[in-house]
Amino acid sequence: MKIFMVGAGAQGGPCASVLARDKDVSEIVLGDIDLANKVKNKIKSNKITTLNALPP
Repeated sequence: MKIFMVGAGAQGGPCASVLARDKDVSEIVLGDIDLANKVKNKIKSNKITTLNALPP
C-alpha cells in the first residue's frame, strides 16, 4: 500500500511513524510546508519520501 499524507505536525508525524512500521505499507509520501524532512529524519525509515512547500 502507498500512502500520501498532508501534514507532518502533531498528528501527521506520529501517524507517519506508525505507518512506517506497518508491513503492508510500502511507501509514504509526506507533504508539509516545512516539517516533512525533520519528521523523516526522526523516523529513519526508507519508506518515507518528502515534499516540502518551502525550500530546505
